[in-house]
Amino acid sequence: MPSTLTISNVHLPGTGTEPDNNLYTVVCGDAQIVSINAFETDATHSHSDWVDANGGLLIPSTFDEALQVTSQAKAKFTSDDLLARGRRLIQESILFGVTCMRAHVEVDDIVQYQCLDAAVQLKREFANSCDILISVFAQDPFWKSDDVNQSANLTYLRESCLRTPEITSIGSAPYVENSPEKSLRNIQAVVDLALQHNLHLDFHLDYNLSESNEPMIFDVISELNRVQWSQRMPTKHITIGHATRLTLLDDGQLRELRLAISTLPISFVGLPQSDVYIMGRGDSRAPRGMLNVPILKREYDLDVAIAVNNVGNAFTPQGEPDPLSLCPLGVALYQASTPADCHSLLEAVSIGSHRAVGRKCAASLRVKEGNPSDVLILHGTRQSSITQVVLAPSVTRTTIKNGRIVAKRTVIDHLVQDT
Repeated sequence: MPSTLTISNVHLPGTGTEPDNNLYTVVCGDAQIVSINAFETDATHSHSDWVDANGGLLIPSTFDEALQVTSQAKAKFTSDDLLARGRRLIQESILFGVTCMRAHVEVDDIVQYQCLDAAVQLKREFANSCDILISVFAQDPFWKSDDVNQSANLTYLRESCLRTPEITSIGSAPYVENSPEKSLRNIQAVVDLALQHNLHLDFHLDYNLSESNEPMIFDVISELNRVQWSQRMPTKHITIGHATRLTLLDDGQLRELRLAISTLPISFVGLPQSDVYIMGRGDSRAPRGMLNVPILKREYDLDVAIAVNNVGNAFTPQGEPDPLSLCPLGVALYQASTPADCHSLLEAVSIGSHRAVGRKCAASLRVKEGNPSDVLILHGTRQSSITQVVLAPSVTRTTIKNGRIVAKRTVIDHLVQDT
């Protein structure tokens, strides 16, 4: 008989921004939620796979983007370093409620396949507690000279797709090339590899705050339409990370962007911890470029998400791998605290992030029967208050992956009395 986990005495988010003050019992199977019924206080449980949520809130699990490293640091890493750092990051992420992460694994003439091999090992080690989606990634330029017919880094990217079947997506950072022409060739080369190997796409794009730099998102869209992406790759998603240049677009340009995207499966992922730290340096006015996720979703109907990335490196030396920590940060950065804003922020770090990488997920924060049984209990959350979760995420959490408890994060309260 398939195993199940029963979560009793738990709240669910309301419909839209309306709270639901009822308590429920949720039964999770190996892959999906089996049933949701009203909680009965006198109900008994005849098996050990049962947890009392004590009135906490149940939401879909959160999502993380794993680390990248700079070229200088990459040259010093050993396989043991990569595995130790990766294990620590994954373990901490699971404690925070992460059951899925995309690992941007760099391959180039510095590290060759060292990072990729480490990622495959970690994917296998954590298969029962966290889905690690390997994205083979080119952070460095393809062309370091004027000769565009020779590229060691592009060769490593191509060979990675042939040698590692665990890869699910491919990407690059076209902005690192030294000319717009090479950036466009970069995009074309990566799109071509995605088509050849049936992979999702992931571009870190338009990472600047310069009016003089034309946004390359329109070049990506043009290339996707040219190769008939929607027709040839109907199940594969395109993720656009950073995209801080879009913050300079006016209302008309943003509406033009939405029309250009049309039905292409494109998601924009804001990475505020990196973007606020990196953008605007050298400008005395200290502008802070980051995608305004609530507005892009509400006013322009763009598919958006927010994620943690680059934990503990030169791009993001601060913070922990806790996607929920981005919610109170987002309230301040976006000046967004209405119930609708809070709903949008919580969606952005959970189901929005899963959608952004092409993952099957719940359609809303309120889980239903048949949804994946990857969920997170936020203990101590008042009734079904999404606003409370966003303003002050609960420290005490239970992470559930495939209907199994994979992590518990608790705080022991004690009173120290004078003697």
